[in-house]
Amino acid sequence: MIKYSDNRIVESQFREAIHHWRKPEVQEQANTNAINRGQRKFPHMTGRTTFSEVVHEALPDACSTGRQVHHVLAPISPAHALNKDGVKVELFGDGIPKEVVAKGILVRKDPKEKVANMPLGPVHWKIFLEDAVCPSYILSGSGDMVFTVGQAINNFLPWPKANVY
Repeated sequence: MIKYSDNRIVESQFREAIHHWRKPEVQEQANTNAINRGQRKFPHMTGRTTFSEVVHEALPDACSTGRQVHHVLAPISPAHALNKDGVKVELFGDGIPKEVVAKGILVRKDPKEKVANMPLGPVHWKIFLEDAVCPSYILSGSGDMVFTVGQAINNFLPWPKANVY
């Protein structure tokens, strides 16, 4: 076995990880994943840089408002507190710091509700997008589809409920 020498990892967990990685079914899954990664049409080639950082650098004036949004730190958003549909909401992107990228109407919270024939599930809410604060903010669709907030105006779409205020 490989000699243990990393004080950031508990030795017993390190040994369990090595044991796990040596299992034939785990190695087979790793080989399958390597083959699948090789078939990607759009490989991720930015290393540790997040996609939102790449977009931000490419379009520096697109989403940088430079303002602090006070209710990002609130323990619960108005949409969460009201617990009802039809309320106007601000939609935040995934970047850090979080910025408002769009405004819309919370349509449904029901995880069984469908958007484009796909159920929302437990982490998304159905939103009607009314206004693009940052029109160039990139949203990813199903499959290879990629579009922006500006292109999604006047459409229904799922939005991560953690980013709805």
